[in-house]
Amino acid sequence: MFAFSYAQTVTADEIAECPDLETQVRLLHREGYREIILIGHSAGGVIARQFVEDHPDCGVTKVIQVCAPNAGSGWAKWQTVRSNQIDFLDSLTKPARRRSLSARADKQIPVNVEFACVVGTGAVVGDGLVSNRSQYTPDLQRQGIPAYPFNSTHWMVLRSQKGVELVARLVREAQPRWDAQRVDAVRRRLPGD
Repeated sequence: MFAFSYAQTVTADEIAECPDLETQVRLLHREGYREIILIGHSAGGVIARQFVEDHPDCGVTKVIQVCAPNAGSGWAKWQTVRSNQIDFLDSLTKPARRRSLSARADKQIPVNVEFACVVGTGAVVGDGLVSNRSQYTPDLQRQGIPAYPFNSTHWMVLRSQKGVELVARLVREAQPRWDAQRVDAVRRRLPGD
Protein backbone atom coordinates (compact mmCIF):
# COMPACT_ATOMS: atom_id res chain seq x y z
CA MET A 1 0.00 0.00 0.00
CA PHE A 2 1.19 3.52 -0.83
CA ALA A 3 -0.19 6.71 0.69
CA PHE A 4 0.26 10.16 -0.73
CA SER A 5 -0.27 12.81 1.90
CA TYR A 6 -0.24 16.52 1.31
CA ALA A 7 -0.43 19.72 3.29
CA GLN A 8 -3.56 21.75 2.64
CA THR A 9 -1.54 24.87 1.84
CA VAL A 10 -2.06 25.11 -1.94
CA THR A 11 -5.05 24.50 -4.20
CA ALA A 12 -6.35 21.00 -4.92
CA ASP A 13 -5.45 21.62 -8.58
CA GLU A 14 -1.83 22.31 -7.63
CA ILE A 15 -1.67 19.15 -5.52
CA ALA A 16 -2.90 17.08 -8.49
CA GLU A 17 -0.03 18.55 -10.52
CA CYS A 18 2.58 17.75 -7.86
CA PRO A 19 5.59 16.10 -9.54
CA ASP A 20 6.14 13.86 -6.50
CA LEU A 21 2.76 12.20 -7.01
CA GLU A 22 3.52 11.43 -10.65
CA THR A 23 7.03 10.25 -9.80
CA GLN A 24 5.82 7.87 -7.10
CA VAL A 25 2.99 6.41 -9.18
CA ARG A 26 5.28 5.87 -12.17
CA LEU A 27 7.82 4.23 -9.85
CA LEU A 28 5.17 1.75 -8.67
CA HIS A 29 4.39 0.99 -12.30
CA ARG A 30 8.08 0.51 -13.19
CA GLU A 31 8.49 -1.78 -10.17
CA GLY A 32 5.97 -4.12 -11.76
CA TYR A 33 2.72 -3.31 -9.98
CA ARG A 34 0.02 -4.32 -12.42
CA GLU A 35 -2.82 -2.75 -10.45
CA ILE A 36 -2.44 0.76 -9.11
CA ILE A 37 -5.68 1.89 -7.49
CA LEU A 38 -6.17 5.39 -6.13
CA ILE A 39 -8.78 5.85 -3.41
CA GLY A 40 -9.53 9.48 -2.70
CA HIS A 41 -11.87 10.78 -0.03
CA SER A 42 -13.27 14.31 -0.33
CA ALA A 43 -10.62 16.58 -1.91
CA GLY A 44 -8.45 13.50 -2.36
CA GLY A 45 -11.02 12.23 -4.84
CA VAL A 46 -10.80 15.45 -6.85
CA ILE A 47 -7.00 15.20 -6.81
CA ALA A 48 -7.05 11.54 -7.93
CA ARG A 49 -9.48 12.36 -10.74
CA GLN A 50 -7.42 15.25 -12.07
CA PHE A 51 -4.24 13.23 -11.77
CA VAL A 52 -5.50 10.40 -14.01
CA GLU A 53 -7.06 12.83 -16.47
CA ASP A 54 -3.70 14.60 -16.82
CA HIS A 55 -1.54 11.44 -16.71
CA PRO A 56 -3.50 8.74 -18.53
CA ASP A 57 -0.41 6.59 -19.13
CA CYS A 58 1.10 6.69 -15.62
CA GLY A 59 -0.06 3.18 -14.71
CA VAL A 60 -3.15 3.90 -12.60
CA THR A 61 -5.73 1.19 -13.31
CA LYS A 62 -8.62 2.31 -11.10
CA VAL A 63 -9.85 5.30 -9.10
CA ILE A 64 -12.45 5.18 -6.34
CA GLN A 65 -13.79 8.60 -5.36
CA VAL A 66 -15.51 8.84 -1.98
CA CYS A 67 -17.68 11.92 -1.31
CA ALA A 68 -15.59 14.01 -3.72
CA PRO A 69 -16.66 17.64 -4.23
CA ASN A 70 -16.19 17.50 -8.01
CA ALA A 71 -18.45 20.56 -8.41
CA GLY A 72 -17.49 22.11 -5.06
CA SER A 73 -19.13 22.50 -1.71
CA GLY A 74 -21.00 25.42 -0.19
CA TRP A 75 -19.31 24.61 3.09
CA ALA A 76 -15.88 25.43 1.66
CA LYS A 77 -16.69 29.15 1.77
CA TRP A 78 -16.83 28.99 5.59
CA GLN A 79 -13.14 29.53 6.08
CA THR A 80 -12.65 28.46 9.67
CA VAL A 81 -9.16 27.19 8.96
CA ARG A 82 -5.62 28.41 9.45
CA SER A 83 -4.64 31.24 7.15
CA ASN A 84 -2.23 28.97 5.23
CA GLN A 85 -5.14 26.65 4.33
CA ILE A 86 -7.37 29.30 2.75
CA ASP A 87 -6.16 28.68 -0.84
CA PHE A 88 -6.87 24.97 -0.45
CA LEU A 89 -10.37 25.55 0.90
CA ASP A 90 -11.08 28.24 -1.72
CA SER A 91 -10.25 25.71 -4.44
CA LEU A 92 -13.11 23.51 -3.21
CA THR A 93 -15.84 26.18 -3.34
CA LYS A 94 -18.55 25.88 -5.97
CA PRO A 95 -17.29 28.84 -8.04
CA ALA A 96 -13.69 27.56 -8.01
CA ARG A 97 -14.67 24.02 -8.94
CA ARG A 98 -16.98 25.34 -11.68
CA ARG A 99 -14.04 27.32 -13.13
CA SER A 100 -11.78 24.28 -12.86
CA LEU A 101 -14.31 21.96 -14.53
CA SER A 102 -14.85 24.52 -17.28
CA ALA A 103 -11.10 24.92 -17.88
CA ARG A 104 -10.76 21.14 -17.95
CA ALA A 105 -13.82 20.49 -20.14
CA ASP A 106 -11.64 18.73 -22.70
CA LYS A 107 -10.36 16.27 -20.07
CA GLN A 108 -11.92 12.84 -19.71
CA ILE A 109 -11.39 9.88 -17.44
CA PRO A 110 -9.05 7.70 -19.56
CA VAL A 111 -10.86 4.69 -21.03
CA ASN A 112 -8.15 2.39 -19.68
CA VAL A 113 -8.82 3.54 -16.09
CA GLU A 114 -11.75 2.06 -14.21
CA PHE A 115 -13.49 4.70 -12.13
CA ALA A 116 -16.29 4.72 -9.55
CA CYS A 117 -17.92 7.28 -7.27
CA VAL A 118 -19.18 6.51 -3.79
CA VAL A 119 -21.89 9.11 -3.20
CA GLY A 120 -22.60 9.86 0.44
CA THR A 121 -26.35 10.37 0.90
CA GLY A 122 -26.67 10.54 4.69
CA ALA A 123 -28.17 14.03 4.52
CA VAL A 124 -30.59 13.06 1.69
CA VAL A 125 -29.38 15.63 -0.89
CA GLY A 126 -25.77 14.82 -0.09
CA ASP A 127 -23.43 13.79 2.67
CA GLY A 128 -23.88 16.90 4.81
CA LEU A 129 -20.92 18.71 3.20
CA VAL A 130 -21.10 17.81 -0.49
CA SER A 131 -24.31 17.55 -2.52
CA ASN A 132 -25.19 14.48 -4.55
CA ARG A 133 -24.97 16.58 -7.72
CA SER A 134 -21.43 17.67 -6.83
CA GLN A 135 -20.30 14.14 -6.05
CA TYR A 136 -21.78 12.71 -9.25
CA THR A 137 -21.50 15.49 -11.80
CA PRO A 138 -23.14 15.49 -15.23
CA ASP A 139 -19.74 15.15 -16.94
CA LEU A 140 -19.05 11.93 -15.00
CA GLN A 141 -22.54 10.71 -15.88
CA ARG A 142 -21.96 11.39 -19.59
CA GLN A 143 -18.78 9.31 -19.40
CA GLY A 144 -20.73 6.38 -17.92
CA ILE A 145 -18.87 6.46 -14.60
CA PRO A 146 -20.51 4.10 -12.08
CA ALA A 147 -21.90 5.65 -8.89
CA TYR A 148 -22.84 3.93 -5.66
CA PRO A 149 -25.12 5.80 -3.26
CA PHE A 150 -24.21 5.11 0.36
CA ASN A 151 -26.35 6.26 3.27
CA SER A 152 -23.74 8.00 5.37
CA THR A 153 -22.34 11.41 6.11
CA HIS A 154 -19.13 12.85 4.68
CA TRP A 155 -16.90 11.94 7.61
CA MET A 156 -18.44 8.57 8.43
CA VAL A 157 -18.35 6.76 5.07
CA LEU A 158 -14.81 5.50 5.61
CA ARG A 159 -15.23 5.18 9.36
CA SER A 160 -18.02 2.64 9.09
CA GLN A 161 -17.53 -1.05 8.49
CA LYS A 162 -20.12 -1.06 5.70
CA GLY A 163 -18.46 1.90 3.99
CA VAL A 164 -15.04 0.27 4.09
CA GLU A 165 -16.57 -2.98 2.83
CA LEU A 166 -18.17 -1.11 -0.09
CA VAL A 167 -14.88 0.51 -1.09
CA ALA A 168 -13.08 -2.84 -0.77
CA ARG A 169 -15.70 -4.46 -3.01
CA LEU A 170 -15.31 -1.71 -5.61
CA VAL A 171 -11.54 -2.23 -5.53
CA ARG A 172 -11.90 -6.00 -6.06
CA GLU A 173 -14.65 -5.91 -8.69
CA ALA A 174 -14.33 -4.60 -12.22
CA GLN A 175 -15.87 -1.15 -12.74
CA PRO A 176 -16.77 -1.00 -16.43
CA ARG A 177 -18.49 2.10 -17.78
CA TRP A 178 -22.27 2.13 -17.52
CA ASP A 179 -24.75 2.73 -20.29
CA ALA A 180 -27.02 5.80 -20.17
CA GLN A 181 -29.96 3.79 -18.81
CA ARG A 182 -28.03 2.55 -15.78
CA VAL A 183 -26.56 6.01 -15.10
CA ASP A 184 -30.05 7.52 -15.28
CA ALA A 185 -31.45 4.92 -12.89
CA VAL A 186 -28.87 5.81 -10.23
CA ARG A 187 -29.13 9.54 -10.90
CA ARG A 188 -32.88 9.39 -10.27
CA ARG A 189 -32.17 7.82 -6.86
CA LEU A 190 -30.07 10.84 -5.89
CA PRO A 191 -32.24 13.77 -4.79
CA GLY A 192 -31.07 17.10 -6.19
CA ASP A 193 -29.93 20.12 -4.30
